[in-house]
Amino acid sequence: MQLVFKNSTLEADYRLSRKTEGLTTQQASLFWKEHKLSEEKMAFSILLGYLSSLCEIVEEYEDTFDSHPTLDLTYDTVKHLPLFLAQQYYAYVASGSFTSDKAIEILNKTLAAYLMLLCVNEHACIPDINRRKDFDWIFADGDTDETHAYSWAGFTIKVGVNRKHDMLQELSRTVKVTANGVLRIRISRAVEIYKRMCGVDLREKGLDDLEAHT
Repeated sequence: MQLVFKNSTLEADYRLSRKTEGLTTQQASLFWKEHKLSEEKMAFSILLGYLSSLCEIVEEYEDTFDSHPTLDLTYDTVKHLPLFLAQQYYAYVASGSFTSDKAIEILNKTLAAYLMLLCVNEHACIPDINRRKDFDWIFADGDTDETHAYSWAGFTIKVGVNRKHDMLQELSRTVKVTANGVLRIRISRAVEIYKRMCGVDLREKGLDDLEAHT
């Protein structure tokens, strides 16, 4: 797969964020400080990290399907997002790296991050990033929860053309696994919010619900 960047600033941010992959939080903090980047820029890199992890899944699995679906951060391929989220869930749980609950939390955040970055890429909108007063910064001393279900490590990040939203706060229950082991990805809420943000109906781009047995 290859991401198609229509926003040069987003492309530069993505390439910079890739340089922190594999670093501890302390090492990543030093990296950002050495590059004299703001906390807002660091917070935005969290979304890019979720995108990068999803890209790894796409690269691993896209050729296993006869239709060779892919994701490139454009409207042309957004319809394949639920498929690769499901693959991400299976890969994480099967490897033993994450429990089912933690994998679901990551998928919800990945979905929110991808759609917010899609908006930034397609419409060149500027993110509105603010620290939440009720959370500590991810690199602060102490025991912080880096994957809190409702926060980008203590920040809210809003994007949009018509109206700005932090999709994470509204999509935290989009992905679920039922009692009988069915993985469900319901995108109605995501479609509704995205249309408010950008005026684009993602269902018209092919995005749809997904159900699969785990």
